[in-house]
Amino acid sequence: MYNPKSSIAEEFINHEEVLASLEYASANKNNVELIDKILEKARLGKGLSHREAAVLLDCEIEEKNQEIFELAKKIKQDYYGNRIVLFAPLYLSNYCVNGCVYCPYHVTNTTIPRKKMTQEEIKEEVIALQDMGHKRLAIETGEDPVNNPIEYVLESLKTIYSIHHKNGAIRRANVNIAATTVENYRKLKEAGIGTYILFQETYNKENSQWRVAAFIRHEKYNTNEWQLVCGSLEEDFLNYVTLNQENDNLFELQNKQYFISPNTKEKVDFVHLFAGINSYLYSEGNEATADLANWAGDIVQLASELANTNLKGEQLDFLVSQHFNTETSGFNNQDVSADLDVLCIVEIYNSLQEKSISKA
Repeated sequence: MYNPKSSIAEEFINHEEVLASLEYASANKNNVELIDKILEKARLGKGLSHREAAVLLDCEIEEKNQEIFELAKKIKQDYYGNRIVLFAPLYLSNYCVNGCVYCPYHVTNTTIPRKKMTQEEIKEEVIALQDMGHKRLAIETGEDPVNNPIEYVLESLKTIYSIHHKNGAIRRANVNIAATTVENYRKLKEAGIGTYILFQETYNKENSQWRVAAFIRHEKYNTNEWQLVCGSLEEDFLNYVTLNQENDNLFELQNKQYFISPNTKEKVDFVHLFAGINSYLYSEGNEATADLANWAGDIVQLASELANTNLKGEQLDFLVSQHFNTETSGFNNQDVSADLDVLCIVEIYNSLQEKSISKA
């Protein structure tokens, strides 16, 4: 249940509320009466709800969009006038364990040198920025608990605020680092930071579930063919799980090969099952596409294996039959069973109000 005042992530960043808000905005993007009410509320300068803001962002009426732009300009003038506040970004460290697609510092980027500034180097950079006229900074680090712990950030803040150069000092140091603990937020506040800045790559829950599914299937199903139909394993997520020991259960799932179905008492290929689930999530919920992708991954893999042979006639038929029918093949009866199980799980998943593969 959505609760913006909750300290539980699933409640204040609620997946159903995100989807409902997008649907609400789409349904009302041409609702002139509602848009006028929202604009009237905005004129009071008391803030809008996220749903109200979404409606304005989704508005398709050109006349109303111009009204939105004009009101936004007026509110900006009322609060700030013609004043523009600039801040200079100061990157303390580009070490990072994540793989955010918008950032060049992602862990899979092996073409850049990694650097973590010393306190003396930070002092030199701050003085150079002050000489350029800057009084406000946004200090940045990648997410890396080993190279960029909170102690490093706090020490850097102390260094920055201690510098008195010529006739001034840094007035405000904003902090743009990864999400941390309540205790660490207290430490940042005590250190005198300006604003804490946090960018979230995605609020799409299916996207995060896809990462988990990819993590579980990747050992056995990470060939080029399977990456085509399921997506590539993200090394940053692997590193994240490695660094966060509370996720050890994911390693257990990744190493699990089979389980016994409680209904049929048959052995089910667990990794293949998750490869199929992964293809469903990767195809953005298209059941038919996912099923085809699941089978195609095996068939394309077989084709690539056959392409490297010179077999013909009966020898070729024998290899194909081995691939499809034996316990040691790349595509066998257990794979077929896992594919069918995927369709059952997907059907249950689609019927759930809260989309969760684990619940399905």
